[in-house]
Amino acid sequence: MRILSAFPGRSSAELTRDTNVSPPPMNQLLRGLEDIGAVTRPAAVPSGRTLPAQLTTKSKALLKRAEATARVADEQILTHLTPVEQRQLKQLLYTAASRATDNAEAVRLLRQSEGRPRANLTPRRP
Repeated sequence: MRILSAFPGRSSAELTRDTNVSPPPMNQLLRGLEDIGAVTRPAAVPSGRTLPAQLTTKSKALLKRAEATARVADEQILTHLTPVEQRQLKQLLYTAASRATDNAEAVRLLRQSEGRPRANLTPRRP
């Protein structure tokens, strides 16, 4: 949902590449999100097979609540680490995420999130 929030209109294929998830689970996830009213996709497109996905108002509110909850949890965990340990942890997470995918778009999204005012465990460059 975070990727769709940042890049509305992504297709299932694009989301598959962005997240390094294989196509069948991504399609299943998108259908499930459609079923609960979190994502909309057109029934058909004028040309090609790409069905752009959009977050609904309901899912945007859900995403905001989830991010706020994650921020609180991250802050609770990070308070047990020194500032140096926090930077080391974030560097390790960034390294793991970078190695887990060959997809430059997913890494770009992680880097883009660095500027957002959050204190969560999203991997960041030191």
